[in-house]
Amino acid sequence: MSASRENPIYTTYIISGTTKYNITSAVENLSFSDPEKQIAQMLTIDMANPKVGGTRLSKLLQVRDRVYVYANDGEKQDEVFRGYIWTRPAKDQLSGSQLTLKCYDNLIYFQESDDAEYFSSGKTTKAICTKDKNIFFLQR
Repeated sequence: MSASRENPIYTTYIISGTTKYNITSAVENLSFSDPEKQIAQMLTIDMANPKVGGTRLSKLLQVRDRVYVYANDGEKQDEVFRGYIWTRPAKDQLSGSQLTLKCYDNLIYFQESDDAEYFSSGKTTKAICTKDKNIFFLQR
């Protein structure tokens, strides 16, 4: 099947420490969502849990590892998701042959923050995000 706008071909990478894993062939389903009353985009990855050097991939991946998804629509390839592994299976499921990862984009840090800040109208998102690096910092 060739890539098209209706059926893009996705390529998925996870960066754990200094190792970059191309997990595209292990991915069975990518589910992008913008849950109601949340500002962060969520990505659920259902995938096989292959062995890498004798160790299941699930045991090598960590919470907060980077996740990148690219979509090829036949004309160009664009990044469609950049975020972090936010949750992974419980320890007793790490040796199984299937794996589900919940991932969120950078806005998860705003969403989960207990900080409250007031920003007057007219401020740009960039100005707000870089206002005070001690409050929060987003960089793409």
